[in-house]
Amino acid sequence: MIKGVVLGLEEEHISHLQFADDTLVFLQPKEQYLQNARRILRCYELVSGLRLNFHKMSIVDVGKVCDQSRDWVGIFRCVRAALPISYLGLTLGGHPGSKIFWSDLVRLVERRLAPWKKIFLNKGGRLVLIKSVLTNLPTYFMSVFTMPISITQTIERLKRDFFLGYGIQKRKIHSIKWVTLCQSKKEGGLGVCSVLNLHKGLLAKWVWRFGVESSPLWKRAICAKYGIQKDILRWDWACGANSSVFTKSIAKFLKNGSISAQILKEEVRVLVGKEDRASLWSDIMVEGSSLKEVFPRIYALAMDKLGCISNYGHREGSEWE
Repeated sequence: MIKGVVLGLEEEHISHLQFADDTLVFLQPKEQYLQNARRILRCYELVSGLRLNFHKMSIVDVGKVCDQSRDWVGIFRCVRAALPISYLGLTLGGHPGSKIFWSDLVRLVERRLAPWKKIFLNKGGRLVLIKSVLTNLPTYFMSVFTMPISITQTIERLKRDFFLGYGIQKRKIHSIKWVTLCQSKKEGGLGVCSVLNLHKGLLAKWVWRFGVESSPLWKRAICAKYGIQKDILRWDWACGANSSVFTKSIAKFLKNGSISAQILKEEVRVLVGKEDRASLWSDIMVEGSSLKEVFPRIYALAMDKLGCISNYGHREGSEWE
């Protein structure tokens, strides 16, 4: 009855997203789909006995604006909005490379770490508050968009000034550097995670999730849009000019020669299970190297360089044939 976004040649359909009490509906620009969506919501009212407040709804044009979209507002009797918008606290349609995009987040951190709170908290209380603010507020943004260095430095400065008590009394010489305090407790620090390191870890986790998770919606959408096989364990996140902001963030993080890409390559390994997803030559399984790197001459002679382990045999009991 309604038709939403269709991605790629495999035609991955996405009509709606729901989280808690928020619903995001995707509709192609045809009046019949909007009429059907209005009828579905009316049926929901009759069945549940709940009345929907359509004045809280918004119709947002994505991409090319249709001439008839102004008339569609009257179907729902709602308001008309334009990108960027806020959904689940995340800004959609903005440019994450600008400081204005992150201004709301910085103001929120400043409000939580207000200077007057330093007076009523000792260093232990300040430490707990810093970890709570850093864990809850910016992680949603940092796991999706690339945060500018200036913003990470600003949040790091707010943390440092709040913990060391700057603004309450005159500055004094501290016996321990802030970098040392940000180290783990085993290394002599207080376990206050660095904003930049946390940002890199959150972006790197998408690479891990891509290989571990079987078929979540976000992975199906990416595979359909960019024509990627769903059964591969590792995607290099290469993207072009028309790629989404999310994929560009991961590709920038994993660009060739970066320290982050090197650490991820050395620390992430494939645990062979059913042998139908692990690539025999490309995936890292032994001593931090792939088989094509350890045995380049055999790899050059291989007829099937993209095959998974199951293409080369099967397990019979405890032996491989």
